[in-house]
Amino acid sequence: MKCFECHVEMSSYSTPGVVRHIKREFKEYVSVCPRCFKMVQSDTVDGIIKLDEIDEELPKGEIGIIMAIGIGWLMESLVLNKNEVVAIFEHIIDEGRDPWIVLEKLSRSSTTNVKKNINKARVQLEQLIK
Repeated sequence: MKCFECHVEMSSYSTPGVVRHIKREFKEYVSVCPRCFKMVQSDTVDGIIKLDEIDEELPKGEIGIIMAIGIGWLMESLVLNKNEVVAIFEHIIDEGRDPWIVLEKLSRSSTTNVKKNINKARVQLEQLIK
């Protein structure tokens, strides 16, 4: 599946359990654009395309897709998704990962379309979580 905005291949993955716990209405599969972090949910996918095969800035494996979903919520709207964003980033921190480093790398990455917005969102998120 290609992102309707960026026209790049989206990463498709089974929706992680922590995401379904945070936002129960999430469907079985989620696809995330590695450039703009827009998400598409579905009950089926043509094939699993792992995020770590597309974007090297995010951690490999399930924690990477969890972080991509969190960034997607963050880029969509911190105001509308405040509870979900805080919960998912707290989960990432509890797993021993440092999301601030990843957000910093993404803000300088040449492969993402979120550079300007991610710095502002990162500061707001740090104020909410710390």
